[in-house]
Amino acid sequence: MRWRATAGRWLAAHARPGDVLAIRAAGIIPYYSGLPTIDILGLNDVHIAHRKVPGMGGFGRSIGHEKEDLPYVLARRPTYYVDEYLYVTGESVPDLRRRLLDRPALREVGDLYEARAVELTLDAGDGPRPHWFNFLELRR
Repeated sequence: MRWRATAGRWLAAHARPGDVLAIRAAGIIPYYSGLPTIDILGLNDVHIAHRKVPGMGGFGRSIGHEKEDLPYVLARRPTYYVDEYLYVTGESVPDLRRRLLDRPALREVGDLYEARAVELTLDAGDGPRPHWFNFLELRR
């Protein structure tokens, strides 16, 4: 989990006042970034928390996680969107934009966001080596 703290520290060092983070794993990265955070799974959002979802808990996900409302979150125009699957990778992702925007809710806002891959140096127990922190950033 050290990479999450490192990613959060990177955001803290590079974010501007008023920037907002949207992320599913609303723990370590938001903590270290210090950014106001939209929890995509809704634990700290009234709209998402009160959303009614048929078959709650029956989709093979943790109960409540199916309440996410990505179109609602992206309509709020967070500065940074951190995807659940491509937080940090050991190698650069050449088709990062396509991978991050390959969902209907993200395709709708694709022109507003730029795919970013920032190199971080991390030590996963085998010595320091480069990793990439991948996210979408709102175009300014």
